[in-house]
Amino acid sequence: MTGSGRTSGRGRPSSRQTSRGAQPVPAQGISSRETKTSRRSTRTSTGGGKELIICIAVIAVLVVVCAVIYVVQSGAKDRQERQQRAETKYFEEGFGRVASRFAAAEEAGRKFCMGEEPNADPDNPEMRKALDEKLFGPFRSDPDIYNILYDRMYKKGSKTYPDQRWMHEGLTKYDAVKTESRSGILLQFGYVDSKSKTQPVFAAKKSYSPANKDDKVNLGGQIVFVMKAPPPPKKD
Repeated sequence: MTGSGRTSGRGRPSSRQTSRGAQPVPAQGISSRETKTSRRSTRTSTGGGKELIICIAVIAVLVVVCAVIYVVQSGAKDRQERQQRAETKYFEEGFGRVASRFAAAEEAGRKFCMGEEPNADPDNPEMRKALDEKLFGPFRSDPDIYNILYDRMYKKGSKTYPDQRWMHEGLTKYDAVKTESRSGILLQFGYVDSKSKTQPVFAAKKSYSPANKDDKVNLGGQIVFVMKAPPPPKKD
């Protein structure tokens, strides 16, 4: 009886059947799914390393930027503090010097301003010359003194007149830019020309009431003592 398939003499399928019906046997070891998972894991770990390097680089840049900003700000603060110290020293020394020198001018002219000077007749040339020598003689040889003013107000009849004595007539007045008061003396710093600022000066001013409050002729006055000054500290 003839069957549907052919067999060899020992009942085994023929070689043709074997070649047609045989299925490939999967290779032992890592499956294809495991292989893909491993590849993805490798790519992930590699990408994570790059991201870490980038993060470290960014942090390093930020640290450097912060350090630069700190150094710049610290330097600016140090310069500002040095500038403030230099200015404080400049004005303290200048005001102290002019206040000290003012004492001699006050000693020479206080009586004139208060109406107690016997040789104060402005219409008498000899008296005027003698008084001017008393007021300005001690200061004429000092190159640091810019000018001195002794100013007395008096009445003659019904009118009030100024009797002003300048060490140097016609010198330009100064423009004050900084002022403070010490022991009744007004201390000022300014410039002869506020635009060009070619000549800085320190000045001391003091006002005086008449010696006799019932005096109807002498109305009091003031002394203005002005000294030349070195240029103030330059700003950075």
